[in-house]
Amino acid sequence: MSGIDQSTYLANAVACLAFFVMGVRLLRLGLRSGEAPERRLGAAFLFWGLSYVLYYPPSLALAEGTLQSICFFLAEVASDAGTIYLALVIRCVFRSRESWASWLVGAIAVSLIAGLGGSYWVGDLERISALNNLWFWLSLAGDATTMVWIAIEGLQNYRKACQRRRLGLCEPLVCNRYLLWGLTGAVWILYDFAILAEYIDYEITEQWSTPLDVLVSSLDVFAAGIIWFVFFPPAFYRRWIRGSGPAATGSEG
Repeated sequence: MSGIDQSTYLANAVACLAFFVMGVRLLRLGLRSGEAPERRLGAAFLFWGLSYVLYYPPSLALAEGTLQSICFFLAEVASDAGTIYLALVIRCVFRSRESWASWLVGAIAVSLIAGLGGSYWVGDLERISALNNLWFWLSLAGDATTMVWIAIEGLQNYRKACQRRRLGLCEPLVCNRYLLWGLTGAVWILYDFAILAEYIDYEITEQWSTPLDVLVSSLDVFAAGIIWFVFFPPAFYRRWIRGSGPAATGSEG
């Protein structure tokens, strides 16, 4: 996005690197174990990392004209692909036996694809025209639904895991991962609202708001950090969490 304060690019670069590293590690783990969730989540993070890379040339004015438009559009394609893969992960992990979950994933995919195509049709390749592009809202609905779903599933399963942990049937680290997963969804919801406010403010004032830009970037990095602790918690964190509750005596289920 051209015109954004340069100081935020460091935060974007950190999030980009984090998603690439997590994506590669999860993809490799999925390929070794043969488990679909790890592969899909790895693909989701790699697509998100790619979307950052594609944004940089036009944002830094290294690409102009047709090349700029192509970069912006491909960045949006990569972002949506990552979100769709993420929705597939939620269905696979939490609701694999629920038919409504498959329909919800389909609805999310249709919303994102239609919103992207419609925005391209009206010339809003960055999808930042919240006030003058109705297709923007369709894209936002698909993305926000995914994040709300993440938060709900994570926090619901955290509550159940806490009950099992008190009985010694669930490892504290597993319980904590549900909590962090739910919190990540909540942060991503805040991110969607913050970026919506930034886009509306830009359309009204025709300049980027530095405070909103910093807020969006901070939420972006914060969410990436939480996700890192979900899948690759440092040793000190694992020791701290394992010492916060009784060890499991049965199946983690």
